[in-house]
Amino acid sequence: VKCDYLSQKTWIFEHLTVSSDFCSGNLAHAESDDGTQLDLRTCADMQETPHSTNYRTWFHYSVSGAKKDETIVMCISNLNPQAKMYNQGLKPVYRVGAKGKWERLNTEVTHSCGENKNFQIKFRFRFSGSTEPTFFAFSYPYSFEEVCRRCDEIEKACAATSSRADAAIYCCREVLTRSLEGRRVELLTISDSSGMSSEREAPIPGLFPDAKPDSRPFVFAEKKVYYLSARVHPGESPAQWMWEGFVDFLVNRDDPRAKALRKLFVFKIVPIINPDGVARGHYRADTMGLNLNRSYDNPDPKLHPTIFAVKESIKALSSTGRLKYFVDLHAHATKRGCFCYANALPTYQEQVENMLYPRLISINNPHFDFGGCVFSEKAMESKDKNGQSKEGCSRVGIYRATNLIHSITVECNYNGGRVVGPKAPAATTDGRCSPGENWRGAPPKFTDVILKQVGKDLLVAALDMEDANPWSRLPNCNQKSLDEIREWLQSRLISTEPYRAQLLEMKQAQKEEASRLAKERAEELKKGLGAGGGSFKSGPRSLRDVVSRVGANSGSGAATARTRVAGAGGANREKVA
Repeated sequence: VKCDYLSQKTWIFEHLTVSSDFCSGNLAHAESDDGTQLDLRTCADMQETPHSTNYRTWFHYSVSGAKKDETIVMCISNLNPQAKMYNQGLKPVYRVGAKGKWERLNTEVTHSCGENKNFQIKFRFRFSGSTEPTFFAFSYPYSFEEVCRRCDEIEKACAATSSRADAAIYCCREVLTRSLEGRRVELLTISDSSGMSSEREAPIPGLFPDAKPDSRPFVFAEKKVYYLSARVHPGESPAQWMWEGFVDFLVNRDDPRAKALRKLFVFKIVPIINPDGVARGHYRADTMGLNLNRSYDNPDPKLHPTIFAVKESIKALSSTGRLKYFVDLHAHATKRGCFCYANALPTYQEQVENMLYPRLISINNPHFDFGGCVFSEKAMESKDKNGQSKEGCSRVGIYRATNLIHSITVECNYNGGRVVGPKAPAATTDGRCSPGENWRGAPPKFTDVILKQVGKDLLVAALDMEDANPWSRLPNCNQKSLDEIREWLQSRLISTEPYRAQLLEMKQAQKEEASRLAKERAEELKKGLGAGGGSFKSGPRSLRDVVSRVGANSGSGAATARTRVAGAGGANREKVA
């Protein structure tokens, strides 16, 4: 799709050329009096259109023609006030040439806010003299075109494994729908061939416009489904780097954890939900000026085709009873670190399971801050600064449509975290596994490498959830098993309503049951002694046995039983009983 966007233009000065005329580029205006300073203005999402917004944080442009060691001051204005991020040390990123490595600026970045909240940043940059353009951006960019190329590479890499029986990767690439401007919204299905039937997934009305009868994925009736989406907000490029880490690890042919994941799960992956916004260089909106992450409660197929398609495809998977995870990737401007927003579920048993997955992510990734995760009912219903309810966000909309326990958004700050947690060594002698580590010093600034590692560890944690990780770190953690983590999480809920009342009721029931069993034991022992001291073989041997057995029967602590519970719209969910 080639369009004339206000955000993507080129300006030529005496010896310098400034351009944002490329996929994901954003500048509205550039000026230079003498070539020593560039005065640049960002373009708001859908600026000067009927759908104009006030979203104006993303910038992405190039400068070419600068001489070796030439230093130029760049002043970027018309930004949303983001003083908190810049006070915490946020710096833009740059790279030399289209294939260079993105790095954060190593010079001072100052910021100020003038009249009408005209926020601006200023920095100096010394050029290397390269004949290639030097690119600058708000955060590590990842354009729509780059995502399409990466999907091509994934498809080819999976096809190349078809001759390897021990590592064959099944991949089906589909057009889930098309955006308002006609761009592809892709859906990747990745697994291995184990458990694959000859049956194909059924068509879904209004979706898969390019599908043919034999082009839909095969059905894996016994495998659980993990659904991942990213980039509903175009400027949240850290989400795309997490996505890359996720898919790169998933299609690894040799890592035993990746093989185990493909054997256990079918992965459904939507790389970009808002491709128009990404291509245009938007920060938050689509071409209608809408924040699409407020449309999941009731998406309109004409106004919100991408959200409608994602939700309908998830509902179809949920109706099979196999959907276990929905994870939506984001970035965050104010809250530091990597963390998740999850839902507040009705029972403490469900909430423990809900919290278990983020806890396992934090055990595997030192940058994922479990203490920063949010599981509150308030965060499901509160309104954002534009007055829109979060009931329309992805994790809430999907949960309410499916009753799915694991429906979360994973967020990474643009800048860095507040803590770096310990990483326990893995319980393996395999030298390929990364060692444990204890970070010393201030938390590092997030890089594309760190973001990709977070994406990878979303998968490793899912493997731990199944107790199927051959390189698990759990045995060397404070809580050494899934059951111990569940007990620890339960103890954290004792001060939170409505779980406090439920837990107190459970503990009272435990106490009453223990007392009843103890009395029965005493009566039977008394009868046995009266009859000549006969033995009592079937009952518990002590009061400790009684309490242990009651705890197991009541569903507390380590012993949990799972039942399938019918959910909304015919969906199924796992409920811990």
